[in-house]
Amino acid sequence: MIEGLVIGFIVIVGLGSLFPKTNPSFGFILFGGSVLIPLALFILTAFIGLPIFWSGVLIMGISIINLFRLLIFDPYRLNTFSQYLLFHPGILLPLSILLIGLFTDYSSYLLWNWDEFSSWGSWAKQSFVTDAYWHKNMFYIGTSQYPKGWPITIAFSQVPFSLYDAYRGIALLTLFHTAVLALTFDVLRLIIEKEAAASKKISFLLSWLIILLLITAESSWKLLPPSLLIERPVLYWTIGLFMLTLMTLYQEHSQNQIFICIGTVLASGVVIKTPTLIRRIPA
Repeated sequence: MIEGLVIGFIVIVGLGSLFPKTNPSFGFILFGGSVLIPLALFILTAFIGLPIFWSGVLIMGISIINLFRLLIFDPYRLNTFSQYLLFHPGILLPLSILLIGLFTDYSSYLLWNWDEFSSWGSWAKQSFVTDAYWHKNMFYIGTSQYPKGWPITIAFSQVPFSLYDAYRGIALLTLFHTAVLALTFDVLRLIIEKEAAASKKISFLLSWLIILLLITAESSWKLLPPSLLIERPVLYWTIGLFMLTLMTLYQEHSQNQIFICIGTVLASGVVIKTPTLIRRIPA
């Protein structure tokens, strides 16, 4: 799981930095990078026909190259993600989980939910073994109307390793969760600063307090997801879509950039689970 957190975080930040800049931007970057992963995988594997392994290597390569590009040509953007970047939930939450994981002795992950065992977890394993979006020898139980965006995303979390470990999928899902919490944090800061005329320090502290309350109440389910069920990324994408819509109201000068991310969320949601098309109505 540790390697899944580290690699996943690098990929998410690298992909998310491809989006146009907004301010505050770090939560936007993390959430944008998260929604890009399933969409990019679907395009590379289902439409272009690349194996999952090489699709994963390509996505990782683009992420790392983009991070180097920022460090060399646009270091100012990295320094201005947030005024208090080291204390941002997008940094502290993954780091806390990473530190806990370093000192935790965990056994192998067991697929125990029926949908997880029969569909999403099983499908991900088969995609990993066959290294393909679809193979004639794959055995699938369930309805064929759902695209395979979520199972191939779980399979992507195994790249570049030769052995399958479901905890890496949990790690990537955890990063998706912390990304939407980081976006919520940034939107809360905007609202508090503009509606209450609070200072940046006060808005930062109040936003952290609200995030901790949301985590405690499990408003977006448990911080560390207990399963690989598809409902979790669908929930994260839905919350993120709502937060981005709020962000457009308080960031009028960045609306075009935010609309690009909203479109990406909708496209990514469709490749994860077809019924998410209904989200186009409120969006």
